[in-house]
Amino acid sequence: MPSSADVQAWGELMNNDRLVTHQDGYNKGKYVLYWMQQAQRVAYNAALTQAIRLANDANLPLVVLFILSDQVPDANERHYYFMMQGLYETAKQVNELGADFCFSCGDPVERVTQYASHALAVVADSGYLHYQRQWRTELGRRLALLGCAYWEWETEPLIPVTLASNKEEYSAATLRRKLLKLLPAVSLTDTVPACRIAQLSNEHFANGVYRVGTESFTSLWKWVSSQARFDATVSPITTVYGGVSEARKLLAEFIQHKLDVYDAQRSNPAVDMASGLSPYLHFGQISAMEIVQQAMQHYRAGIEELCLWLGDRKDLQPHPANLASFTEELIVRRELSFNFCHYNAQYDSFSCLPDWAKRTLQEHERDKREEQYSLDRMEQCATNDIYWNAAQREMMASGRMHNYMRMYWGKRVIAWCQAPEEAYRILLYLNNKYELDGRDPNAFAGVAWCFGKHDRPWQTREIYGMVRYMNASGLTRKFDMAAYLSRIQPPKGL
Repeated sequence: MPSSADVQAWGELMNNDRLVTHQDGYNKGKYVLYWMQQAQRVAYNAALTQAIRLANDANLPLVVLFILSDQVPDANERHYYFMMQGLYETAKQVNELGADFCFSCGDPVERVTQYASHALAVVADSGYLHYQRQWRTELGRRLALLGCAYWEWETEPLIPVTLASNKEEYSAATLRRKLLKLLPAVSLTDTVPACRIAQLSNEHFANGVYRVGTESFTSLWKWVSSQARFDATVSPITTVYGGVSEARKLLAEFIQHKLDVYDAQRSNPAVDMASGLSPYLHFGQISAMEIVQQAMQHYRAGIEELCLWLGDRKDLQPHPANLASFTEELIVRRELSFNFCHYNAQYDSFSCLPDWAKRTLQEHERDKREEQYSLDRMEQCATNDIYWNAAQREMMASGRMHNYMRMYWGKRVIAWCQAPEEAYRILLYLNNKYELDGRDPNAFAGVAWCFGKHDRPWQTREIYGMVRYMNASGLTRKFDMAAYLSRIQPPKGL
């Protein structure tokens, strides 16, 4: 284990490395502006905390601005509805801190630049996808011309991406070693200061914005719908509600009823032992830090113990094994996806794969396919694979899919498309369209994994070459798949 001096030094380095971008300005602003985009929450939000401190130090009010853009790639009404449910709750919490939360619609760079003309500084959270990074790069350029200071803080990983590694990692194993060295320095406590200066209410934010007061969510959604044009081909999910309160409710239920059997049952599609938190993590409605802190508290474990269990998961007792399995997904695998999208500019295409995977798949491109289905037939859940159909149906109806079935679902499409590049495009399309947690680093890394990313070569077989293979007989051998089918589509009359 590292020494206490090492831990303290790494902690200071970690806080500094959360600051991704900083440029000075000379504006004599009337407020500090926080452009909220990725971290749509109050708790465990370094960008919001720093924005409040900056405003307090300058004796200025804080304005939190969320720009609703209908140009986000692959986003549809299902995604926007869930997101706005969470933001409705966040807006009320921000107002309780003494800041002013405003919604606006349009191009984020244009809108933030407009409101920054009267700001002392702009604070932003960080993002990993192409469009998020392009927004922030262009915003920084425009704010420099305005003479407005700009700060960008990393909010989503436990370890800042560039501090964890200075290159794209080959696998979870290579990144895990680096994360475990730095994890002891992570602080899982969080204190959000209140704003000293009263909320701003003047002409600079009088027009073109919406403030949540006593209005219902329905009123907010009506305003949003009048301002933006969404792809309405995928309906919102009525059985899942967005927001930190719902996320914390799911977390409490998971810890009480599922975590104690997570290691043994997490891969079993017949019994849903997932936390259900991935959509809330996707929209930044809850932080992985808060989730880790609650899971560790359940087992009265410290960060040093967690690191030991994550480092060697063999022969662990049930409680350590459960915590290690859960945090392996939440920390190591999730932060591997951040590393992937940060360092690999082709994360959203077949080109992102390691050379061995591309080569072996292309060498077997002429192999006879098991079946061949059009995208339309897949979307109709009309293949000859009843388990694949059930997984697709689950995703279309509920916005989620059991994690083990998502791997199976992805692997099977490779066997149905003549070209692996076509299979890759289809999986991204379906995943991004229907999943509430699609269109983020985890989603892109998950699709890439089906084609060999972050994995190793296996024994050569037809179609797949050396890429890991999954089939229906493997499902039925390991799990009660009749129970899975019943869970996804119960018999009529029940």
